[in-house]
Amino acid sequence: MEKFAIGLIMGGAVGALLVANNNRMRAFVKKAQDETQAKLDAFIDEKIRNMEKCTEKIAQKADEKVDEVKEKVSKKTKKSAD
Repeated sequence: MEKFAIGLIMGGAVGALLVANNNRMRAFVKKAQDETQAKLDAFIDEKIRNMEKCTEKIAQKADEKVDEVKEKVSKKTKKSAD
């Protein structure tokens, strides 16, 4: 009977520790996931901003080339009209 009571008390204490550790572990894992998600979001946002800057530069260069071609065509048409 004494062994049973000691086992019951020890089991309750160990069970309480496991539950407390699980809650702490869950909180730790959740915190780590949130931090990782925040870092990942920041990384993705930075990559998207860089891509947008590159596409803006490409669009500007394309507009400049279009303007150059228009000027060349207008010069050629003026020469051929003369």
